[in-house]
Amino acid sequence: MAAVLALLMAAAARPSAEAGGLLLTASRVQEPAGGLGDGAAATHSEQPCGSEPDEICSLPGLEGAPHVRLRSGYITVSEVSDRQLWYLVADQEQQQQQQQQPSRESEDDEYEDDTPVLLWLTGGPGCSSLDAFIYEHGPFKLAFKGGPAGQQRQVELTPNPFSWTKVATVIYVDSPAGAGMSYSGRPDVDYHTNDEYTIADLITFLKGYAVGNPVTDDNVDGNAQLHFAADMGYLDPPTWADIRAACPGDVFWNATPGSECWDAQAPVKDALWDLNWYDVLDTCARDPEEDDLASRGVAAASSAARRSFWPFTVRLAGAGEGAAPQAAARAEAAGRSGGRKLWGPWLRHVAPCLDRTVALDWLNREDVRSALHAAPASVIGGWQPCSDELYYRLDTAELVPMHERLVAAGLRVMVYSGDHDMVVPHTGTRAWLYGMAAKRLGGPEGPLRAWLMDGQVAGFTTRFRRGGLLFATVKGAGHMVPQSKPAQALHLLGTFLQNREL
Repeated sequence: MAAVLALLMAAAARPSAEAGGLLLTASRVQEPAGGLGDGAAATHSEQPCGSEPDEICSLPGLEGAPHVRLRSGYITVSEVSDRQLWYLVADQEQQQQQQQQPSRESEDDEYEDDTPVLLWLTGGPGCSSLDAFIYEHGPFKLAFKGGPAGQQRQVELTPNPFSWTKVATVIYVDSPAGAGMSYSGRPDVDYHTNDEYTIADLITFLKGYAVGNPVTDDNVDGNAQLHFAADMGYLDPPTWADIRAACPGDVFWNATPGSECWDAQAPVKDALWDLNWYDVLDTCARDPEEDDLASRGVAAASSAARRSFWPFTVRLAGAGEGAAPQAAARAEAAGRSGGRKLWGPWLRHVAPCLDRTVALDWLNREDVRSALHAAPASVIGGWQPCSDELYYRLDTAELVPMHERLVAAGLRVMVYSGDHDMVVPHTGTRAWLYGMAAKRLGGPEGPLRAWLMDGQVAGFTTRFRRGGLLFATVKGAGHMVPQSKPAQALHLLGTFLQNREL
């Protein structure tokens, strides 16, 4: 579930003339043709909460009014198929914003609000950005309050001291339609999608962007997992030597089932499965359904392939579930074909070892959905961290050339990695930055150096000569950096937004 963070200068969710619109400036969200509340600036309005139809004035589990201005609702990106993308805007917290903005002597003075506006997109593909809102960097921390496990418990919301709303206004969008709270009136067409269609609904003009623990190249990132495991001491030297001998060129990720390379990896991957690959320092939340199957000696569906190749399983030929012939024919007639269900049969809804019980409880309550201006479960189904409704075709296996072009175009770019993520290890990210992209990026300005927070080493960083791309690791962090190291992630973000050196 790697993520993309965009620093917006202007954006338009307007793929064609049929679409409604969302226009974002550096500090302001406006409504050109129906959508977000009119004149929704990044500061609290002087009017009472509720004067705009998309404002959120209360949330179940929160005592009192929200301490940040929140707005949520739907943007119509296709009137023909009633395709709706759900958004949530969390404004920069007022106290921090007032400290950053110049004073206004009168209402008539020309005044430009330069609050940064960030667009957050959770990866997957097909995973909900609400997952990041709840578990990574939203303005609230959510936790169960009282009651034994297994019974309905109250979810309590408290302010998050490391929320990214401390330094920016953050817009969370569930994308594509079919993920999270977003939906379509024509799921038989719109839930057959790919990278191109997803981007078309989120056409963005950027000042810069950041990617966290990103899957960038299947070979580099996929093969980095076992190298990381070996370097961490999870493989003994003889076993590691046997695997490398069985897999020519250290190509592990797409071994053919039954091959010597497959057989050499299988015992190791099986032994490592109970490790939390998303954060090897954290505990693993077990899947009760899989534990029950194991106790009865029943293997989970596709478990061998799932254990061997997660998260690259979905990129293998034939992975996932294809559409039924009749549904596939309808999708092909609409120009949307070739996608496969990436979740569900392989991973159900929640990625391995991640505990999402609080979000599943809270977001599937009708009073919560009503407060968030989201469609009821009876209309679009229950919320899940990742959608099993989408038939998705992955079009782009190699993204290094895309990063090179964006850097060359003058965008400000940050690539960051938690150094204890084994799903997309920082060693793989480092390999493509220093290898495949090194020539186009001009090479690093110097050796990796420590960056400090409160006088302590928080990670390592360098810049690349051409375009100034910033690479930074976060010490002790996993795949979801803001979840495992929230203070360091906030510091990293603030530095990037202000274009300062770490």
